[in-house]
Amino acid sequence: MWKSKDKLIRGQRLHTCSHALIMNTTSHITAAAQKYKEIQVALVILGVHLNKVGWDLELQVMTEEDTRGITADEDNLSEGRQSMSWIWKVNNSVDVMDNKGKQEALRIEWCKAWARAHRWSEECLLLEEEMQQVVSFFGYKQVRWLKLASSVYCHIDKVTSDGLRAYAARQANLQGKLLSECRDQCSGLSTQLLLPASSW
Repeated sequence: MWKSKDKLIRGQRLHTCSHALIMNTTSHITAAAQKYKEIQVALVILGVHLNKVGWDLELQVMTEEDTRGITADEDNLSEGRQSMSWIWKVNNSVDVMDNKGKQEALRIEWCKAWARAHRWSEECLLLEEEMQQVVSFFGYKQVRWLKLASSVYCHIDKVTSDGLRAYAARQANLQGKLLSECRDQCSGLSTQLLLPASSW
């Protein structure tokens, strides 16, 4: 509601009306959450006396973070860390939203989650390919500098030729260290991203 207010509402009168609506909705949410917490505590006490177990797996303890909309985390968290509050996953017979509306909202959220999962998989594949390109680049640079280090420079004096070969050998050593470090850092990447083991 706050996002819609910021995007769509213009003018003081509409801002006042929308603010009042948001405050009214917030108070209803707070009251409903408080009522749920009181009932949940009562059920815990009754469950002990009646030997009822397992119900608390569905009717969990509610926190401030749980009282959020289905898509409330979309702008605050990265793609791989978004999650829906457990309150939207509970199968209850009496609901503020009608069952058809809730099912439609859950279908939309499922489609978004499916798209995010596929986008994440694609990003993982691209990341692995980029890291493979980095390893190949450092390997290429090392081979190139090694060739220069072993080259014979006939058209210049011996001191300059030795200096050029020493510089090329130093650069080859530097590229070799970068290659080794990159391989070490990328060695567990395929496992972390749940991809097939890489050959590089």
